Formats: sequence, C-alpha cells, structure tokens
Amino acid sequence: MSRIPVSTRPTPANVSPFVAYLATADCPIAGRVFFVAGGGVHLFQPFAIIDAVQKDGRWTVEELAKEAAHFADVPFKLNRPY
Repeated sequence: MSRIPVSTRPTPANVSPFVAYLATADCPIAGRVFFVAGGGVHLFQPFAIIDAVQKDGRWTVEELAKEAAHFADVPFKLNRPY
C-alpha cells in the first residue's frame, strides 16, 4: 500500500483538471513540462545540454557504445527548490 495520500498522488482525477485547462482555447501555455499531484502544479525548467559527443557523419551503434556510455555517469546539477 502506498504511503502517499490519495489527495496528492498524480492520479487522473488530480491531473485531469490541469490537462483540461491546457486544452482550452484561451490557455496561453505551450511547450512547457509540468508535474501535477494533488494541489500542486509544478513547472519544470527547460532542458539544457550539459554534455555531448560529436563526429563528422552518422554514428554507428558500436561507436556510440564506446563514446556515449559515459552519459550514464554525468551528474545533473538539479535545482531543488523544496
């Protein structure tokens, strides 16, 4: 059994009013990412490029296995306001 109170879980009943608002013709919001749970609507900060691998031309799976594997260990600098 979950310890998260029903009133704050990200259930359809808690999320759907915000989704319905986003679908209205007068809603000015577009291209944003949110987390909705209970009485909270939280706006995520836009994504930012923090690391990259590059080469001329297309990658092969084998090349990516060698060069991109380090992405798993790149730390995120998260803004944690709570």
